[in-house]
Amino acid sequence: MANVWRIHLIPAAQRGIDPRDFCIKKGILGVGWCVTDRENPETPIDWERYCFLAKEEGYVGRGWRAAMNALHDRMNVGDLCWSRDSRGNYYLGRITGGWEYRGAADHYDADVVNVRECEWHRVGVDDLIPGKVVNNFIGGQAVRIVKGESVNLYSCYLFNKLAGKSIYSFPEQGHDVDLLSLISSESCEDLVGIYLQEKGYRLIASSCKRSTMNYEYVLRHRESHAPAIAQVKQGAHDFDIQEYSEGHPGLEVFLFTTRGEYRGEKTPRVHCLNANEMRDFALQNRNIMSGEIQSWIEFLEDVAKRS
Repeated sequence: MANVWRIHLIPAAQRGIDPRDFCIKKGILGVGWCVTDRENPETPIDWERYCFLAKEEGYVGRGWRAAMNALHDRMNVGDLCWSRDSRGNYYLGRITGGWEYRGAADHYDADVVNVRECEWHRVGVDDLIPGKVVNNFIGGQAVRIVKGESVNLYSCYLFNKLAGKSIYSFPEQGHDVDLLSLISSESCEDLVGIYLQEKGYRLIASSCKRSTMNYEYVLRHRESHAPAIAQVKQGAHDFDIQEYSEGHPGLEVFLFTTRGEYRGEKTPRVHCLNANEMRDFALQNRNIMSGEIQSWIEFLEDVAKRS
């Protein structure tokens, strides 16, 4: 299975040049850290020569080392890489070539000189992007690996779909592959939010942006106007019903864990959502699910056909 990376295509380009658009149009991914070979100006710069010149330029920081280590040593042909442009559109690319130094004027102006050839495909906005990928665009190094089996599977499947060809193959996993184990934690939150809105609740959008330890978002019922909160956990996370009953008096509380348990006595205001019910809801209402969940459903249908 291919490794999955994310890259910030935002080096220090000349005014008026968008390095992100430059990379997408050129079919490359890359970073800056330009050098000048005054002794051999007409000779292409190989890796050994680049490292020598880079040290002369003073490129010895952690950022340079991490980027070069990833770009030259760790990335493999066939690996996948996520990026996004200045308009918030995400792209998924397949690395098709090894490291090169390109010192032509247009590359110098865009500050994109350490490059690898890459076959880019436009994905779109956050709807189709795994939450783990989106989160990896928050700060961090210029180039970073995105770990996780689900991210790898999804990225490979999505690239096949975007490219219109079966470049990546998948193990025969049979019918026991679970949708809830594949979707990201953010998609689990989306699933519960859509489910509750179908049950008559309206999600308060501003509450989704708050950093709270005890719930994901706030809702209010459209008829009774009763306030509610929801907490969602993916994996084997257990919930203590009493904690939520006592901690949020007067609120309707909806809890969902994909593989965990609900511990304690049931109370009228704490609702423990069933994993089978949520899975069936997603399958029966796929057209209103997020793009990521829809793609996972398609993936599972394809796996079932091959089994």
